Amino acid sequence: MTIKRPFLLIIALISVFASMAQNITPAHDFEVDYSNPVEYEIGGITVSGVKYLDNNAIATLSGLMVGDKIKIPGEKTTKAVEKLWAQGLFESVKIEVSKVEGPIIFLNIDLKERPRLSRFSFTGVRKTDADEIREKIKLTRGDVVTDHTIMKSSAIIRNYYIDKGYLNAEVNIVSKIDSAVENSIWLEINVQRKRKVKINSIDFAGNNEVPKSKLIGSFKDTKEKFRFFPLEKIDTFAMHLIKNPSIFKKQDITEIAKDYLSDRVKLRIFKGSKFIPSDFETDKTLLIDLYNEKGYRDARIVKDSVIKLPNNELKLIVTVDEGEKFYFRNITFTGNTKYSSKELIKVLNIQKGEV
Repeated sequence: MTIKRPFLLIIALISVFASMAQNITPAHDFEVDYSNPVEYEIGGITVSGVKYLDNNAIATLSGLMVGDKIKIPGEKTTKAVEKLWAQGLFESVKIEVSKVEGPIIFLNIDLKERPRLSRFSFTGVRKTDADEIREKIKLTRGDVVTDHTIMKSSAIIRNYYIDKGYLNAEVNIVSKIDSAVENSIWLEINVQRKRKVKINSIDFAGNNEVPKSKLIGSFKDTKEKFRFFPLEKIDTFAMHLIKNPSIFKKQDITEIAKDYLSDRVKLRIFKGSKFIPSDFETDKTLLIDLYNEKGYRDARIVKDSVIKLPNNELKLIVTVDEGEKFYFRNITFTGNTKYSSKELIKVLNIQKGEV
């Protein structure tokens, strides 16, 4: 007979819940009847198995107190185990019955502490980077090492390299037992930066009124890689202008030339073309600022796409909705008793019909 996987999962879940419910480890001469819970008064609580933590604090964290009435087995002991697990400090949590004197019960909380950090080291990292990373991950000797600690540190290190343009950086943290220090581990942080990811090109869609050359010029830190092909497809571009003479009504010849060259000439001397997501987000706000300055107060970015290309390069596509262009109509003043509206309009220097 074949047992289906869902049935096996149900059996596994039942086993987990059963183990949580049976969280009392009885003393040798004490029997626990799980079908018939018995109420006791806690006469004392001891803690075993810990070295670095305060016993009284652990007892307080459990929620159990001397004088409490509890049922064995019961909900209070289950919650006590859950509370201690939630601290993330222990590998094992057990509540034992030390002894029973009539209606009085004595409990022992038996714990196994998680290992603590003795040291950590880097491979594949330059010294200057290592110093900066240490400040960011804030690992110190004696810290409790959990899966969360390792995952958080890995994410911080990877984001550190992403902000430097290494989008494909890989971080692998290996924990090893430190035999020189009791219950301690050391972390080996292995980093592969790989190559920087550069921007091959930036394209725009939906920009009917503002040319690409001005939009790409609004970006402060997000730049295309170096290229110099001033005559590339000039015949095709010339034919496009001949077939579409209306272009000259929207743009002067200088803007047309800039738009043509923006795709073919990119001189990068002081500014690189690495892709940094946070810089791209900032530059998108600068693009909207440009539209606002030109009177397009409802302009917005509909979407942006980051497309991977060969040779570790990216193509960015920013789709915009320009909206309507706004103009000044009438400007009036109220509350001006000292100067006339005519005098104030002259100082303001904004004319009806201006953007």
